[in-house]
Amino acid sequence: MTNQVAGNRHIYLLRGDEPRIVADAEAELIKELRSSAEVDVTIFDAEVVAGAEVCAALEQMHIFADAAAVCVRGVDKLTEDAMAVIVGYLSVPGRSEEMANYLVMSSFAGKISPKVAKVAADFGVVLDLKLSNDALRTEFFSEALASSSLRFSSDALARMREHLGEDVARVRSLLEVLEARFEPDHRISAADVEPYLVRAGSLPLYQLTNAIENCRRHGEAEVLLQLRRFTEELRIHPLVLVAVISRRMIEIASVSSPSITTAEALNARLEANGAKKKVPFAAKKLLESARMLDYPSVVRALSWCAEAEGRIKGLDGVPEEFALELLVARLCNLFARKRKTNSIAGS
Repeated sequence: MTNQVAGNRHIYLLRGDEPRIVADAEAELIKELRSSAEVDVTIFDAEVVAGAEVCAALEQMHIFADAAAVCVRGVDKLTEDAMAVIVGYLSVPGRSEEMANYLVMSSFAGKISPKVAKVAADFGVVLDLKLSNDALRTEFFSEALASSSLRFSSDALARMREHLGEDVARVRSLLEVLEARFEPDHRISAADVEPYLVRAGSLPLYQLTNAIENCRRHGEAEVLLQLRRFTEELRIHPLVLVAVISRRMIEIASVSSPSITTAEALNARLEANGAKKKVPFAAKKLLESARMLDYPSVVRALSWCAEAEGRIKGLDGVPEEFALELLVARLCNLFARKRKTNSIAGS
């Protein structure tokens, strides 16, 4: 998405129903703001922020920057009090013209307060990012492919469109994997793209991350057998599996703070990072896994994921199957050791 900055407007509302699209639009907007000035970024979680905090950030002067982009994420979750304070602040005559900083409000889902929507429409810019019909989905799909460094055969395009269905937002993640695997300007065929498509009816990939996190001492062999079902029977490419494991480790890292002790706090942190909320059972499971690893362990897990991804991309000649199996074995042993240590400490 381009040309989001409108004149001297300093208020933006990004509305969508797909976190990836909204997060990308926010990043593109900040990039455009930074193209003509030095802009700092301040991020607030709408569910827990006080209206006065947002207003204070909008008033703040910056010594080493020209302005700040004050991002309020999940604005549909603003409390009534916070919403009233922010709307009252923005509605003061002449306020929007005098603002030195930028207010960037975003919503991934939910019904936005009409007062917030109105003040954004009256004094700023509202970007509707919902892919609500087939024409918009087709346009989004085409624009994503046009921005890729790869070329695609007609059969590859048809296969990707068929696989994605209405969930075309996932094309960006798919393109990232393909661009990491193939050289720029490579012509992608349907055969090239097929190993990167997770087929309907196959085992859900979260079963693999569950098995890793639930592994006990000497249990890695069983998890590796399950891994081979994905790679050999279902023919899912190792790079896709590394991406799934890496995303899970990033989730764990993002909620590993000792201050996060409830599903509500966990979901607030996930949404603040542009990720989808978890249902209660999944939130409880993620919280348990995050509590199991200390900070050095999380850093180690993320470094292993980066190493495996590099090897699968051919950086050091290690076979991709071995790189993936080594990653899974390492993570299994890590979780098993931590589980045993925590069990002894709690006994």
